[in-house]
Amino acid sequence: MMELPHIKSNSGRYALMKQKYSNKNKGRITVVSSFIFFSFIIPLAFGYAIWRPMTLLWTFTLKQSSHIFWISFCCCWILFNIKVFEELIYSRKLLVISNIVLDICMIPTTILPFALSYDIFQIMHKLLFGSSLVFKTRKIWGFCILTISFILNNIGFYRGTHISTIHYTIKTKKLKHSKIRIAHISDIHIGSRLDKLPQKMVNKIIEENPDLVVITGDLIDSHNVISTDLASFNAFKERNIPIYYTIGNHDIMAGEEYVSSILEYYGIIYLKNQVTQITIGDETIQLVGIDDVQSITKYNEIFNSITPSIHNNIYTILLHHRPQGYKTSVQSGQIDLQLAGHTHDGQVFPFNYIVPLFHSKSYGMYHIKDTSKELILYTHPGSCAWGPHFRTAAKNLITIFSIESSN
Repeated sequence: MMELPHIKSNSGRYALMKQKYSNKNKGRITVVSSFIFFSFIIPLAFGYAIWRPMTLLWTFTLKQSSHIFWISFCCCWILFNIKVFEELIYSRKLLVISNIVLDICMIPTTILPFALSYDIFQIMHKLLFGSSLVFKTRKIWGFCILTISFILNNIGFYRGTHISTIHYTIKTKKLKHSKIRIAHISDIHIGSRLDKLPQKMVNKIIEENPDLVVITGDLIDSHNVISTDLASFNAFKERNIPIYYTIGNHDIMAGEEYVSSILEYYGIIYLKNQVTQITIGDETIQLVGIDDVQSITKYNEIFNSITPSIHNNIYTILLHHRPQGYKTSVQSGQIDLQLAGHTHDGQVFPFNYIVPLFHSKSYGMYHIKDTSKELILYTHPGSCAWGPHFRTAAKNLITIFSIESSN
């Protein structure tokens, strides 16, 4: 299979940051603060997560305890910064190493909330009773933290390497008498993981025999991805199953120009702020694609610019990476089904409780109403997950929609 040339001059996070934040103080502050967070604060938290259970299970002097903490921090700093630098430079080998690193980083991630719980409990105990916990109690805490972490890691790596299928049926008067089957996938993140899950995903979709496949962004995660990493998608092309795609934030960071060339090679149709009609048998539907944007204002601007192209009497599905803009969509009365992704439902506990604070419609199906107008919003939890082969929140999913006539 031919490998596409890499358009390096217009790809990658570094090029994107340079273009976006050049000569802007606010942008420079954003870049610096992001670097500090990912290069120092996260390794510090991971170092703490390794250090705390060790100090509970064994007795150390203050000096020994300090050495353990800083050794843990340094190890986590080295590991995590492999991923940070993979985001900034072109290195296929570094991409493979960073995938392994992210899996390793899941161990302190699962320990962290329980280690923090211990310290909070310890502080409260001291305030209420004026004494610290005895060594035997601390040892029980340490054992429990590691046991729970071990269980969560086993669950997480199992769920992170398997994919499930879920089915929904939607009735509409806009279809004549038959039905259309649509496979919705999202957040595949090829490049943040290099396992066989995308191939499993493609095989499962083909078993479902859909009329078309839609992708709501984040197909590609890294500028170090090469075209052959998507070879499994050839199966759709061979079976004449059309694929429609809207761009996600990770695709943009990987380099829109390069991503577009890969999409074209595999026959994936990129709906860049446009409307298209698809005829399947004697039924016709519309797909609307809106590029990933962070602000509702920008979403509304794009939406309003393409609404004249939408036919009101045809069943219309809107694809947008983030679960936002649905109020504008429902008010227009032109959208029947809006599909999104992005949130991963947090992917890893306890982030599944944090994500809804930023995205109120973070996972699942929602009926959005505005007076007599209504649409269905569906937020996908991700098909292959980001980064590590790991998830303890939601499952890797393929969502099959059966759009049926109610006439």
